[in-house]
Amino acid sequence: MRRLGEHRRERGDDDRQQRRAGRLALLVAHEEDQQRDHHDAPADAEQTGEQTGQQADRSERRESAHRHAGHTRRVPAPATLAEALQPLLADPARTAILLDLDGTLAPIVRDPEAATVPEGVRQLVMRLPGRYGLVGVVSGRRAATARRILGLGTIPYAGNHGAELLPRGAHEPLVDPDADRWAGHVHGIVDAVGEETLRHAGLRREDKGPIVALHWRGAEDEAGAERLAREIGARAEASGLSLHEGRRVLELRPPVRIGKDVAVHRLLDGVPVDAALYIGDDRTDVDAFDALRALVLSGRLEHVLCVGVASAETPAELADSADILVDGPRGVRSLLDALGG
Repeated sequence: MRRLGEHRRERGDDDRQQRRAGRLALLVAHEEDQQRDHHDAPADAEQTGEQTGQQADRSERRESAHRHAGHTRRVPAPATLAEALQPLLADPARTAILLDLDGTLAPIVRDPEAATVPEGVRQLVMRLPGRYGLVGVVSGRRAATARRILGLGTIPYAGNHGAELLPRGAHEPLVDPDADRWAGHVHGIVDAVGEETLRHAGLRREDKGPIVALHWRGAEDEAGAERLAREIGARAEASGLSLHEGRRVLELRPPVRIGKDVAVHRLLDGVPVDAALYIGDDRTDVDAFDALRALVLSGRLEHVLCVGVASAETPAELADSADILVDGPRGVRSLLDALGG
């Protein structure tokens, strides 16, 4: 395994192939665990909260394992996890733990408004702030919404892909004024389509201040809803806005510099850490990976570990860029447990 945090400056095809060949998949959901999931009834609050998504979760584990088998090597999860985390655990007080929310801490659900973090996962996150130099959440949601979903006010949240920063204990987020100035224009593009047209297509609108997200997950005709989202996106782009695609969602964004790379910089600004871990499940999280690796090259950080969460919808960009892939929600829980000591 290559030393964590060391990345070539040249990232051409040869480099990507080498990293793909050397990546480790932490398939922590072993066969006996999958059988127990199938036969046992929910036994605690975490399992109860996830009951509706268990069948999809098991399917995701099987599909992701099959998909990644060709370019990763399966190794015993505990040994690999210990090896990967060792540089970060050497001095936890000088380490930052940065966590994506949806698809990482909160399982993906049909209605984004119904997303929740299972209580068992929340308890694992609660163990971290007293041990590490920084624990923060990076989310495409508004910062206050992310804090409400996790239910933990003692850590900072970078929301709207870095356009908002909600410091620990703060009542209101700090909003990027350049992005905020575009909010009316972004909303106007979607308003012009009309709520009735959106509802008829099954396209859900998520208003996030200077960003509007269009979700087609779970629509009766997902293909039709996606077509409408892309038509709206084309109009937005023609009017000078930026687009960003996620897992069955298209975001209309102001044409200013925002992204999870910006979020990472905002969270780390002025924090005395030498190492960082980031875990996420979508192509937007690749921006965070790139930002951390650039901080290694600049000398700001010594070690980074970029962790991808594998699922049936894992974007190729994430699989190519992650140092390690953990297998779905079970893999995230195992990683958090290991970080808690």
